[in-house]
Amino acid sequence: MSSHRQRVEMEELREIARAHYIAGSPEVQALASKFFKSLDMNGDGRVQMHEFLAFMKQKGHPRMYNTDFFQQLDCDHNGTLDFSEVMTLYYIIKSGRPFCDWCGLFIPGIFFSCVECFESPHGSFTLCRGCYKSKNCDHNHYGRVQFLDNYTLLESKKTSAMSQATSINQNHPNSQMISTPTTAASITTPGPTYSYVAYPPNPSPNMSNAIIPASETAMVSI
Repeated sequence: MSSHRQRVEMEELREIARAHYIAGSPEVQALASKFFKSLDMNGDGRVQMHEFLAFMKQKGHPRMYNTDFFQQLDCDHNGTLDFSEVMTLYYIIKSGRPFCDWCGLFIPGIFFSCVECFESPHGSFTLCRGCYKSKNCDHNHYGRVQFLDNYTLLESKKTSAMSQATSINQNHPNSQMISTPTTAASITTPGPTYSYVAYPPNPSPNMSNAIIPASETAMVSI
């Protein structure tokens, strides 16, 4: 990846992280400040490289435990990370931005994921643009090779989920049957009759992928 493209993509990540922080509630902003202070071990308002590396080692982020990644985060190239640069780091961690599984570099922009590995319990397999184009990575499943970029993969999963939901609604396997009184069809009917309306089960909200945690517990787990 060219250094210019990398700078542009890192700046875009920085703007996304900044937008999440500004749009967040006072509670969320307080948690973000606490995250910054957890890296700024000497309290001087900047995160030095040794503080960054110590944090990554302590929290179990081996791929982030390297000087190259620190330099990618250091947008102004002054050798330390300010608050906005640390918020970029926080966004990267919480959003699950990947590292290339072939060259090991952080991927700030478009990436390509193996479709078969994407939902595997053993973990996904992701390539950066350069490694995907080079065709040097021999990753296959019994000869089958299928990688999709992150946008196409998201669209395919969304389409698949919608198709599945349509099928469920048509078959009504877990529909809730709710009885509702209806007007009597004849004055000879002794009481109200009931019709049954099928409603699909309500999905439970999933907050596990939230960029900003709703509680201090989520912050500690980073």
